[in-house]
Amino acid sequence: IINIFVAVGGTNWGYLTSPDNYTSYDYGAPITEGGRISERAEPCRRFSQFVAEHESELLESEPADELGKKSGELFLKIRKAPSGTCFVFARNLTGKDQTIRTELGEFKIPYPAMEVWVVDKNGKKLDYFPSINQVKSKRSLAFISPGSLPRLENFRFLEYQAPFQEGVLSWKEITGRTDIDGIGAHYGFVWYRTKIARVNWIKIDARHLWALYLNGKLIKAYDNFRNRLGTGPDLAKTIKVRLPKHLLKEENTLVLLTESLGHNKGFMEDHFNPRGLVFARAKKSPLKWEVFAGLLPGEKGITPKVDFSSLRKLSRQIKIPQQFSSESGLGIYLAEFEVKPGQVFSHPVGVKIKTSSGRANIYLNGWLVGRYWAEVGPQEVFYLPFELFNKGKNQLEVVVWGWKKRTSLTELELVKYS
Repeated sequence: IINIFVAVGGTNWGYLTSPDNYTSYDYGAPITEGGRISERAEPCRRFSQFVAEHESELLESEPADELGKKSGELFLKIRKAPSGTCFVFARNLTGKDQTIRTELGEFKIPYPAMEVWVVDKNGKKLDYFPSINQVKSKRSLAFISPGSLPRLENFRFLEYQAPFQEGVLSWKEITGRTDIDGIGAHYGFVWYRTKIARVNWIKIDARHLWALYLNGKLIKAYDNFRNRLGTGPDLAKTIKVRLPKHLLKEENTLVLLTESLGHNKGFMEDHFNPRGLVFARAKKSPLKWEVFAGLLPGEKGITPKVDFSSLRKLSRQIKIPQQFSSESGLGIYLAEFEVKPGQVFSHPVGVKIKTSSGRANIYLNGWLVGRYWAEVGPQEVFYLPFELFNKGKNQLEVVVWGWKKRTSLTELELVKYS
């Protein structure tokens, strides 16, 4: 009779999401991503009660199309039980209130509406379920008790350049396919590295997002997520990138960072579309690639946990907002907040983030809980589950992948998550 999708909201942790979805999978659910009973729950409860009261006759009812009416975005569908009781289902999306006259009588239908009447065989109205938006909702409830919201403090920063430095990462030579399934990575980010002679250009097909660095400097960042529907071919482009002469040497190091946005909910045809580096060719220069899987050392699997302790030792204290040179690497931001023994919160907690460009991975105590995209959005607030909180000190870690020469982290704070 009515489809509630989804009944309970959720989160696409780690790299679980498909290309057409965001970290949050709340969908305005009656029970929210953060575990709250929202204002939408009461109409759903009322409707379930309405159905239960008329269950036997609803199950026995058959369509009575001859009694119904339809005109564009306005219609009445009628089902009739053996007892003669009729169920009148009305929808009005016309932009204004409407009145429909039928053999069962007159029905006034407000806009917007999806309503149900129960009438006897003579047209007498026995029961009525109003449009969901007319049902008065109870105030939103939380599963947790009152308390105060923690504050982020002790902000620290590190410019991450390990992929451009010799002897820091353990690179693996690629002897076969270069896509992420071919190298056994399957999810998220992959770093590629190759040596080239002094050439003018390189052609690249990498998916979905990629950035190319020449001798440690960003020369091109590209969004190759072309098929937003996520079914059928990727429609990805092969891009010809000119290599700046002032950065070229006799022997050069090219580093390519790719990010897979995943596959579209497991639809068969999309599973065969490659991710990561699909094709690369440079003028008169054979390419032998090495690979390092994961955005950071130790990041493995579809829901990774990263140990930031060694990176923290290399960081320095800063204040937010803060700008860094994203043409030379990633920006890693670290912050702390404290949960005191016995402390509880009146509302689910989220983190609000805003950068000037590019992508960001958000980690809570090492767990990847959110993926942010400045140019696309719309999500800027990410749910932090209480189950991942430590008693005492907690760490929030944000890895920013800037797509311009300079990138700013302009906002990072804990907020109520609704």
